[in-house]
This record gives sequence, structure tokens and C-alpha cells, in this order.
Amino acid sequence: MITEETVGKLLINYPKCKFPNPLLRNGLIRFIDNNESNTDLSNFEITNLGLNVLNGTKYVSEITDDFVENYYEKFTQNTLGINKVSFSPKSLIKKKLEVFINKYKTSFDEILRAVDFYHQNIKDNGNLAFSLDAQYFIEKNGGSLLLDNILEMQKGVFIKNDKLVF
Repeated sequence: MITEETVGKLLINYPKCKFPNPLLRNGLIRFIDNNESNTDLSNFEITNLGLNVLNGTKYVSEITDDFVENYYEKFTQNTLGINKVSFSPKSLIKKKLEVFINKYKTSFDEILRAVDFYHQNIKDNGNLAFSLDAQYFIEKNGGSLLLDNILEMQKGVFIKNDKLVF
């Protein structure tokens, strides 16, 4: 008879299973230090969603509508001072933020500061009209400028290995 423990050991010990991708993608675990190259078990923790799955309880989203509204507003013309409208649906933003919060250890405040940091850098070095939309800033093609900006703010280092393709 196969147990959950056996399945877990197979997942960890069999390299073709690509541990931890399925668990990360679904927000059941996350990196402790947001370092995706360190796949040692000591660099992971179980998220609230993961705990709910393990305990068989209903998951309640951490992302509030007020937070989504604050995040969304940072991508509109009122904040940027240009004729730009965010075309991201708020429901998609909420879903992507939920996955992001579950995947990476970060706070709401860090997310909002990272958006401001991004827009300030774009404004200083280029043109805000070409900045990413609210949903794509969180995740696009497997890469996240939101994570890059959070790491840049935390470490004071510019991340050059961005996965986004335009």
C-alpha cells in the first residue's frame, strides 16, 4: 500500500518529478528566502493554503478587495501622471497576487513599495508609457518583475537574470 509519506519521498528523490515545481506552482509551499536556485528542503515552508490542504480545511484568501484596489490604482494614469490605463481585470490581479503571496514570502507593504520602486526606476530611466500592466508585473511567461523588484529593494542589487520575454 502506498502512503502519503512514500509519495512525498518519491517526489523529493526522483529528479524527473521536478520537485518543488508542482507544489510551488499551486502555492502549497514557498521559498523562505525567495532564492529559487536553493531547492534544499530547509529553504521551504508550508503556506496557509498548504496547511489547509493537509488539515482538510477550507482556505480563506489573504488578498482583500481593498488591497487589490490599492495595487490596481498604482498602475493607472492618476498615479503615473500619464495617459495610461491598466487593462488588467481585477479578478485576474487578485488571482495572480494570491499565487504570488503563497509562492513567495512577502508582505502586502513590500508589494506596494515594489510597484512604486518599479515606476520610479522606469520614470528615471525610460518611459512610463512602456511600463508593464498590473497583471504582467506580477507574473508573465514564468517570470516576475514584482519579485525582482522586491529582491532589488531587499538586497540593493539589480537583478539581471529576468525571465520575462517581450
